[in-house]
Amino acid sequence: MEQSKIEKLAKFAGMLTSDHEGEIAVAARMATRILREAGITWSDLVYRAFTTRSQPVATATTNGFGPGRSYEQTQQQQRPAGRQYERSNEFTASCQGFKAWDLIRWADKHRFMMDAWENEFINSLMKRGPSVKLSTKQWQILLRIAETTGAKRHSAA
Repeated sequence: MEQSKIEKLAKFAGMLTSDHEGEIAVAARMATRILREAGITWSDLVYRAFTTRSQPVATATTNGFGPGRSYEQTQQQQRPAGRQYERSNEFTASCQGFKAWDLIRWADKHRFMMDAWENEFINSLMKRGPSVKLSTKQWQILLRIAETTGAKRHSAA
């Protein structure tokens, strides 16, 4: 989702607390329009915000930090701790019935649901284009992102 759309969505979300019914209705309508254009439902947004992370998700601002996260926390963020990845020299374009490019494009549209490290990971994959092939380690990370952004639920429906 484009930065300008994210900023507008945040503005409309703030307007939902207005004392004026008309302003609330317009804000809800406009926020819903932005979400629909991005292929996101309110359920996806709420589910991701409250069920997949023990800490608040960084907003997709240009500097990568947002509510609940300091700039320092974002800068110190590295690859998720404690994860062990299988090593393999094999690179593939699909895994577990998913095509890499489809999941990468899904993640690109749902960046607001990812933290700064995940956004950088998706950026690096986007640069490689539709014929991208991933290592086992990259697939494990991409599948985890797909799970947290709802791609797996969406494709199963």
